[in-house]
Amino acid sequence: MTDPRRVALLNASHLCFFEFAPRLLRHLTYEELKTKPSVLKNVGVELSGRMARALGMCYPERRRIALNEPYFLKNPCYLPYTLYHEMVHMFLFDAGRPWGHNREFYSLMEEFPSTKYPADPNVHIHMRQARAGKRQKQARDDEKAQEETLSGFIARVFGGLT
Repeated sequence: MTDPRRVALLNASHLCFFEFAPRLLRHLTYEELKTKPSVLKNVGVELSGRMARALGMCYPERRRIALNEPYFLKNPCYLPYTLYHEMVHMFLFDAGRPWGHNREFYSLMEEFPSTKYPADPNVHIHMRQARAGKRQKQARDDEKAQEETLSGFIARVFGGLT
């Protein structure tokens, strides 16, 4: 017997997929549309009861997106966020672009709020960019402090010399 909650999750994931696909496809150039007509086509979305650590996985070569069934049975409102995340990976792969967590990936993820679905507060991968910015600022501050220390040292050691 099929669990009705599972069926509802699968239906929701398919509806979201067809809602999100046009948002991503508009990022293709006319030339890409002509030369890569299979972008985001024949992609299967499945629920996996075996996922323990990830909320979703993209398998571009197999044309599959797997979603963490136990998590989304408890938190169905966050399914669109993870699905969008995995669709961005698939889109980038299909478009022949680097499909990891890179600048273009984050740029596409920044469009998710316009879908009006809630972002999953349990997902921290998208905070990497913010943390990287903080690390860069800290590195610049450290470098500046180092320079100030070095300039202080030079003034102290060589200050009396003319």
